Amino acid sequence: MLASALSARLTMDIGPIKVVLADENAIFRAGVSQILSENPLFQITGYARTALDAAHLFRNLTCDVLITDIGQSGRNGVAMLEHIKKEYPMVQILVLTQLSEKLYAVPALKAGVSGFISKDTSPDDLIKAVSQVSTGNKYLSPWLAQDLVSRLNGTHRPILHETLSAREMQTLCLIAGGKTVGLIADELNLSVKTVSAYRSRLLKKLSLTNNAELIRYAIDHDLA
Repeated sequence: MLASALSARLTMDIGPIKVVLADENAIFRAGVSQILSENPLFQITGYARTALDAAHLFRNLTCDVLITDIGQSGRNGVAMLEHIKKEYPMVQILVLTQLSEKLYAVPALKAGVSGFISKDTSPDDLIKAVSQVSTGNKYLSPWLAQDLVSRLNGTHRPILHETLSAREMQTLCLIAGGKTVGLIADELNLSVKTVSAYRSRLLKKLSLTNNAELIRYAIDHDLA
C-alpha cells in the first residue's frame, strides 16, 4: 500500500507527504522523525512543542499531516485541535498520545482529527496511519472501530459528557480545575457572558445544578 501511495504521489509530481511533528518531548520527536525519515514517502518539514506552536508554522511551510499529542490538558487539547482544523482545514491531524483512547478518541474525531493512536503503537502502524490520514481518510484502531460500530448499532451505552461540544468540554475541565468564569474567559479569550452560557449548557446537558456537582462529575469520569 505504501509503495503504491509513493508511486502515485511521484506520478502526480506532488512529492512526499509533508509532516510537522509536535510533542513536548524532544527525544520522542526525534524518534518519530527517524522512523518517518527512513521512508521516502515522508518529509519532515517542521517541529514544535505543541499543536498551537505548530499551527504558527503553517504560515511559512507546507504541511499535509500534523502529528501531535494533546498533552496533559486532555480535553483542552482537543478544543485547540478543533480550532486549528477550522483555521487550516487542508491539514490532516493525527493524534499520537499516551492519553486514554477510550476517553479522548471520540471527542478528538468529533473535533476534526483524522486519526488517534497510542504512543505504544508499532512503527509500521504509525507509518500506515500517517499515510492513510494524508489522503483525507480516517485511521482507527481496531478497538475504536469496534466502539464506533457499537454506537451505530445502538449497543453502546451513551455517556452524558459525550454530547458536549469541544468548547463545552474545555469549560468543564477548567471549572473542574477550580477556575472561575472570569478566569476561564480570560484564558480562552472569550467574554464572561459566553463562558457563562457554556456553563449553563453544561449544567443542563449533565443534569447538574452547580459548580460543585460539575467538579464531582469531572472527577468521577476521569475528566479532571
